Amino acid sequence: EYNKKHLLNFGVPPWKLFVHPVGINVDEYSFDSNKINGPIRILTIARLVPEKGLEYAIEAIQKLLQRNLDIDVQYNIIGDGPLEHRLKEKVSQLQLNHIIHFLGAKTQTEIKHYLETSNLFLLSSAAEALPICLMEAQASGLPVICTNVGSIHQIVKDGESGFLVPARNSLSLCEKLEYMMAHRELWSDFGKSGREHIQTNYDSQKLMIQLL
Repeated sequence: EYNKKHLLNFGVPPWKLFVHPVGINVDEYSFDSNKINGPIRILTIARLVPEKGLEYAIEAIQKLLQRNLDIDVQYNIIGDGPLEHRLKEKVSQLQLNHIIHFLGAKTQTEIKHYLETSNLFLLSSAAEALPICLMEAQASGLPVICTNVGSIHQIVKDGESGFLVPARNSLSLCEKLEYMMAHRELWSDFGKSGREHIQTNYDSQKLMIQLL
């Protein structure tokens, strides 16, 4: 729908447009909504570019630790890009190297492993269209906290499979992370809701049949 709006603005006749989203093979992602023991593991999969707003995610983690001094949390960022040095510098300045880890680019097999072993998924984008990583995270049973930009509201059921917050707002990200950490009993229901939503609307097998 996000891209459709742009095409309409360009003057394409509405009757010539049909929205056919990209999807994933849901069966390839292991579903586990009960990962509630040990430290809380937060995961982001994103290119290290300005559009992904990763500085706000880092600031959200800083605020989270300031507000919850005894919290046991690890934040992993998968991806590479031109902002890597600047973001690592920011983490060092905030003295969060023991909490925030830059894992670099990973294979799809490795990404699936991190999805299976994480608890929450965080995406702090300032601009998006229809991010695949949010489909993968929910297919894996992860509650998601993300910004309400582009077509993200179509992927994430706000208050059911995750939470949508305004872009460029580290405090809002922090508050939703804090809420989910305080309500671990919700993780299972959020995970099931997210998996069901992706399976129904973004499974590539169903989308291929629709396309044909």
